[in-house]
Amino acid sequence: MSRLMDPVEQVIVLECLREGRRELGFRTSDVLAKKLAQSDSEDEIAAAQDCVLRRSISERSRSKFSEAALTIISDGENYKKLQSYFEKQGSHASRYLADIMFNCRGIDVANRLSIVSRFQRRTRYIDVIAQNWEVTSWTGRKRLQTGLYQMYRRYKPPGDNNNPDPNATIPDVMSHAIISELIYVDLDNMECVGVTSERNIYHGALSINHENILFGILQRSTDHGGLNRRFISMRLVHRRLPMYSGLCIKVGDTTRRPLAAGCLYVPIPPADHVELYSAFRPIVEQAWTGEPTPSVARESVVSQYLTDHPPLTPYDRDDPAWARVKFLRDFPQIQDLVVPDKDGTILFPEPSRTLAFDTLRRLSSRKALLPVFRWTSDPS
Repeated sequence: MSRLMDPVEQVIVLECLREGRRELGFRTSDVLAKKLAQSDSEDEIAAAQDCVLRRSISERSRSKFSEAALTIISDGENYKKLQSYFEKQGSHASRYLADIMFNCRGIDVANRLSIVSRFQRRTRYIDVIAQNWEVTSWTGRKRLQTGLYQMYRRYKPPGDNNNPDPNATIPDVMSHAIISELIYVDLDNMECVGVTSERNIYHGALSINHENILFGILQRSTDHGGLNRRFISMRLVHRRLPMYSGLCIKVGDTTRRPLAAGCLYVPIPPADHVELYSAFRPIVEQAWTGEPTPSVARESVVSQYLTDHPPLTPYDRDDPAWARVKFLRDFPQIQDLVVPDKDGTILFPEPSRTLAFDTLRRLSSRKALLPVFRWTSDPS
């Protein structure tokens, strides 16, 4: 019984047509694109041209153009021409095409090399997650807009403060450092680009689920072949707000321990910050395929919107290392959010860092271990 092609078969058919287009009489990519589009629509022809030139296209377009490609290949003597071409190349491509033609069009040329359908294999969880990630529930721009946002979070000291000295002086809350970073949100492509307080550049993908929760995963490649990632999430509402509340999970550069922080995201108006948007545009437009990206220059306009982490040395206002560090006392608008209200609630709490290895080892030596819980009977 004939069926639609799965994504693997679609890729094979399109690549075979691209490779052998001249054998079928398509002298230019434009001519082939018009044939694939099967329409006079300029948008459809442009999408078909992207397909022929191996540019990124939507799943809908890939499915449509691959079906059109299979029709071209299956028509008349076209398959025989491709078969002859690929045999001269020493390739089995024509035999894979024969298998696809048999399964998806019912055409048997008795020269098949069976392809295990993607749907006949156990799908890996990451494949399902990646596929679902692209299914974004989006209902317009009333909830968020494309542009730059400033991310504020409180600084978490890198030391192990799980067992603080009871005699130690508790630092004044207003002397706690505030970290300011930048993130550019592109809602057309559901992508983002972040610049951290260390001026490192992260590239990320966004997704919005059915409950209007925005998720983001950002990644940076290091010069030594490593990968650093950040995760963000926030709740969107039915109108734009002057400030958004969200979460960010990152790993500290000093302790290597994951840290979860509440963040405040403030939209940056383009009209009031023309220089910043001009300086950020090359960062966003720079092609990125996963390679390490140079950090933002300290002299850049972008750096003027970032704050530094406190150094490990004691505070000294005359020390250049402290010059770019900002504190809660420098942000009157945030101060009310860090002071407990009458119920003891802090709206903008200090970040939470995971326990250090030494702490876990100490707890283990004391037998202070959580048991494995299990109901002895069904509680219902």
